[in-house]
Amino acid sequence: MAKISTEMGEVKLLGGLGLSPYVNRVEIALKLKGVEYESIAEDVKNKSPLLLQYNPIHKKIPVLIHDGRGIAESLIIVEYIDQIWQEGPPILPKDPYQRAMARFWANFIDEKCISTAWKACSSTGEEQEKSKKESMEALKFLEDEIRGKKFFGAAIYPIKKFKQPTLEREREREMSKVKVLGFWYSPFVARVKMALKMKGVEFEYVEENIRAKSELLLESNPIHKKVPVLIHDGKAIVETMIILEYIDQTWEGPPILPRDPYHRAMARFWVNFIDEKCLNTMLKACWRTGEEQEKWKEEAILNFQILENEIKGKKYFGGDEISVVDHAANFIAYWFPLISWGRMELVTEDQFPNLWRWSSHYCNHPFVKDNLPPMDVMIPKFKPA
Repeated sequence: MAKISTEMGEVKLLGGLGLSPYVNRVEIALKLKGVEYESIAEDVKNKSPLLLQYNPIHKKIPVLIHDGRGIAESLIIVEYIDQIWQEGPPILPKDPYQRAMARFWANFIDEKCISTAWKACSSTGEEQEKSKKESMEALKFLEDEIRGKKFFGAAIYPIKKFKQPTLEREREREMSKVKVLGFWYSPFVARVKMALKMKGVEFEYVEENIRAKSELLLESNPIHKKVPVLIHDGKAIVETMIILEYIDQTWEGPPILPRDPYHRAMARFWVNFIDEKCLNTMLKACWRTGEEQEKWKEEAILNFQILENEIKGKKYFGGDEISVVDHAANFIAYWFPLISWGRMELVTEDQFPNLWRWSSHYCNHPFVKDNLPPMDVMIPKFKPA
């Protein structure tokens, strides 16, 4: 394969000593595209100033440095490589649905398979047995997915069942509809509904019962059995961020993610940070008690401080206009004050003035305000007993 010149900017990869599967993914992606790069081995026990400069939040490898800008997290890096160097073989499928399914399975492997397998290997006793069971369940899903294939490809989950037989024309019309399965009070469902409305897409909203999940939900999301689920042309797409990217690729209208590959990668990074770090610590700080609660409060405050610094000097995370990162942070602005009311106070105007100001701008934005669940209905749902 011909090597691509470095006219598009110098490329460096901060990685390990050949031991990290996450670094290996990025190396393979760069080589697949024929990109020349400088590989810099990091010492995990003595991290370099370069690593701390380009990944100051997680302080982990891999980090891709391109044209003097750092991109962190392996799957975000791989998508960035695919967008920047388009001359080589595609890394993700071009079809929006197959692309969404590829993202789903990549996330599933990272979040379910690798984490449970690692815990099963590194823990002991009851914890090890629990992790082994979870790992076996996750691997069973992969076993079913790879059956009959040489390699993993994009999964296809058509919605095949209909409660009543229909004429062919009616069936086609039913399949072409856009449906959203959700809970009315879910911040994740709110993100999806807002994205569809931004694009001007008509859709049918199907309210789910958390205690008695419908056959359609269990069929559409057989692995996680969670909302939101988007059904389009009889095919199901799950996980909020994957759904948003699918909507952005499928329908014309205002962009949900930035078009510039670097800004797009940064948006993905901050959405992941909010979902994986902020929401988790906030809820644990709210619901735990005693020393454990104090521990999670400290961690939540550290995460808020990172967001406080990021939003400083901006109206929204995207600048002057609302971005996908703002919608990802909707839980911080609208849901968490309700959930934590009467229990604890984490985001105060004195401690986090920039976040406080942003929350007010976001919740009072006309589009957002019209599409948030009504406060008078939310308060009884979340107020302390």
